[in-house]
Amino acid sequence: MVGERVCWSRRKLMGAVSKGASVGLLLRISPADASDKMTRQQAEYQDTPNGIYSCGVCTLFEPPRAVDLYGDVVLKATEWPTRDHSIKTLAKYLGFTWRDGHPSGAASVEWFDRWCRERHPDIRQRILDYNEDDCRATRVLLDGIRSLAA
Repeated sequence: MVGERVCWSRRKLMGAVSKGASVGLLLRISPADASDKMTRQQAEYQDTPNGIYSCGVCTLFEPPRAVDLYGDVVLKATEWPTRDHSIKTLAKYLGFTWRDGHPSGAASVEWFDRWCRERHPDIRQRILDYNEDDCRATRVLLDGIRSLAA
């Protein structure tokens, strides 16, 4: 059931983006740089029919359909009374709380590695929760920036 919810949400997001909806996205790495950082398994999967570069998915995230919320807006056009400008710091400043007590991208990589070895549903759920929270935090950040402009 959780998997169905996640797929439905991804479908809904991709549909909105493909229709030109105004969507702020946190894009931290270009497709060209991504291939340098892939694991062997990711590289083998990237050009398959369901791979990350299939069906022109990358073109959906290029201007004018998408905005690099972090690089073009946060870093270039805003000031924050925080020690850094990471999404975690800014979303917390705006009142967002992650469900995980120690959220981090590095930790999520370790969780995924453990899940690949153990296939424990609790680990999978932790990864799903973390990814969902990152998406929600990005929306909190976008809404916070929009409120500054109002």
